[in-house]
Amino acid sequence: MTQDLYKQKKSLELNWEQEYNENGKYTLNMIQIDHKIKEIITQIKAEEARIADRENKILDSQDITRRIKLWQQLRFKDP
Repeated sequence: MTQDLYKQKKSLELNWEQEYNENGKYTLNMIQIDHKIKEIITQIKAEEARIADRENKILDSQDITRRIKLWQQLRFKDP
């Protein structure tokens, strides 16, 4: 999904550039494109935060599993 958002952002940036090249000035359409780009950037940040959160949860669960195994080894170790 993130890749699609980056593609949309790039496409909008190209539209913005084309609009500027055609008119030579900042137009109302360019303002609308800017707003769409900002919305997509917000979506990208949210998606990347979700991915990072998921990765952190996986790492945390792996760490907990390692700690439990170590605790069990120490607990059941012969004195």
